[in-house]
Amino acid sequence: MVYSIISLAIIGILWFGGLFVLSHVADFWSFIGMGSSKEEIVQKADTIAPTAPYLNAPPTSTNKPGITISGMTEGKAKVVLLRDGVESQDTIAGDDGKFEFQGIAIVDSVSLSVIAIDEAGNKSSESRSYVVSYLKDKPIITVDSPKNGDEIKGKANQTITVSGSVKPVDATVTINETIALVADDGTFSFKLSLRDNGKNEISIEASDEAGNSTIEKITVTYDEND
Repeated sequence: MVYSIISLAIIGILWFGGLFVLSHVADFWSFIGMGSSKEEIVQKADTIAPTAPYLNAPPTSTNKPGITISGMTEGKAKVVLLRDGVESQDTIAGDDGKFEFQGIAIVDSVSLSVIAIDEAGNKSSESRSYVVSYLKDKPIITVDSPKNGDEIKGKANQTITVSGSVKPVDATVTINETIALVADDGTFSFKLSLRDNGKNEISIEASDEAGNSTIEKITVTYDEND
């Protein structure tokens, strides 16, 4: 009887002691789990700005009232177009970072550049800027020599000089599809060999960097006999 009572007492002590230990072990693991969750919640803020976008070089001049520009930046970044340094319009870059602005109006001349703003609001520095000019007027050609209808006689005179001037002075001049040298003041002089006897048509074309062109045609008559 005494032994039974002692046995029951020992079992009771072990039972309650075990519960106490298990309770503290559970609290310990719960504490660790809570700490881990807090570490997962805390995230480092994005404070790094995108690098300056790359802007593909647009034409320096155009004869169209609107142009398209494109480039590369950080994927999904907001790209803001600057006209003479002032924010004009924006677009969102694709996942691959490519962006494009279409129908940008050009009046006289304007400086174009872009900046990028990432999803965290960080703003990049400005891209390289490009000046684009709108040129709608065609070049003007003045032919000094020879004159339309001139008659050239003698084999010694078969090679003639085609001379004149062009505006703007940076226009490209071709004479019968061969490029002629244009001086800084816009004047040009070109040696041309006439073909067989009879009428020879001379085509003088001037084109500017925007794609505007003008063609002047004159006709001279060549006779190899003096």
